[in-house]
Amino acid sequence: MSLANETEVAALEGMGGDIPSWDAAPPSVQSPENENALSFSALSPLSASNERASLRRLATAATNVLLSYRTSETEDLRVLDGEDPDVLGDPPIDVDAERSASEQTDLSSKQMPTFLRTKGGAVRAAVAARLREKRLLKAAMFALVRLEADIDGLKFQVDRAAALRVKQTQELRRRKKRADELFELYFSPLTLATLTVEVVQSETGASADRPVGSRYTATAVVKEGDSIETVARAFAHTHALDERDVQTLVDALQPGTASRVAHLQNATRPALVAAVPVVVPSGGYGVFVFRTGDDLTDIAFVFAGTHQVPEFKIPGLIADVNKTLVAREKHAVVLRVPVTAPDGRTVVLEIRDGDQHGDLPRFVERWCVAERVPLDTIGQIVQVARQRLDQEIGPVLVTFPVGAAGRLAVAIEIRTADPQKVLATVSAFCVTHDLGTESAPGITRTALARLDPGAVLVDADPTPKQAKDGAV
Repeated sequence: MSLANETEVAALEGMGGDIPSWDAAPPSVQSPENENALSFSALSPLSASNERASLRRLATAATNVLLSYRTSETEDLRVLDGEDPDVLGDPPIDVDAERSASEQTDLSSKQMPTFLRTKGGAVRAAVAARLREKRLLKAAMFALVRLEADIDGLKFQVDRAAALRVKQTQELRRRKKRADELFELYFSPLTLATLTVEVVQSETGASADRPVGSRYTATAVVKEGDSIETVARAFAHTHALDERDVQTLVDALQPGTASRVAHLQNATRPALVAAVPVVVPSGGYGVFVFRTGDDLTDIAFVFAGTHQVPEFKIPGLIADVNKTLVAREKHAVVLRVPVTAPDGRTVVLEIRDGDQHGDLPRFVERWCVAERVPLDTIGQIVQVARQRLDQEIGPVLVTFPVGAAGRLAVAIEIRTADPQKVLATVSAFCVTHDLGTESAPGITRTALARLDPGAVLVDADPTPKQAKDGAV
């Protein structure tokens, strides 16, 4: 009955948070997955203060109506000669007589049913009705008083919203803390090898604290994305070692040597599921890396913290990435290529149906970023992948650019003449490149026509509408 004040509206809407749906279905009919959504229900009390104000407003209205009557109950009963209409009860009803009266067709002679009549005519009937109105208003006032006494036992929407916001805040803090813990694991290169070397101080770099001929220890460290040879040469240069010592260092830092024993758990990360390109609000470009066993929300918070993505954008980011993951999971793996990285790891390039087309270099680039393989190896990896595709699937028979308006066109590569396989290849291409499955039939027709130039191409446009009344 009373409007929500600013405090109550703020409690539901929050400061910069989600805005509730003021027209949403009440909680009793909302689906379970939306139980944490903020929504206003006209069927539930808003707050204790709002409920008290509403009840008192109703009580005041009832009181004002009572005070507007010019007579009291005692005076009304005096008019009725002391006969209380609510005490005397109704006289026995002659059912047959009532039915006979109701069946009369002459409207002017119809009579009011007996149980609605009051003895003494219209005046007494009006007084009886007024007396009942007063008693109804008093009963309503007593009911309102009882309702107000029970207010503290009710559940209020504002309290629910406050509790929900506390829960959301706690969850957000937990996610942020978890993101900080995962940052080093996901966005920092892991150590793969450490080699402690006893060095004899040469004339280069000698000092009073470390004279020529003195001995000290230094450590060569190889991390993900490093080149073993580059690390060895940098170490040799820093400590003035001979050129022949470089190969000794390279051999000692290889997989299977003692330098790797303490870091075996870092040698292999969980399998890469997808490396999703993301254009962040700042205009930068990032690769969202998702691996087997990862929690998508955790990774999203780590990614958001690294790329300055606002918190309110994270749910949308999660939804978009999840859509890509679901679509990618449905596509079959067409090729796996083991790659030996310059840091000594062996990582597998997994190409799924839809990845093997003209933008394969871009796909390999994102894979290199995710697996921390130097970007200058992209050309070599793409060349090997194409050779393997030619061997295992077949050479490219037809290729032509495909793209939506305003977007970079990508060359689709068809490696089979089987119509069903062509359609499957085109469908996977459309999903991977977000062209929509409705584009697949048209692209498939183009591919089949190019595979068989002598084929008759039937127009795929819809049948034109027939003109009415012979009009052209």
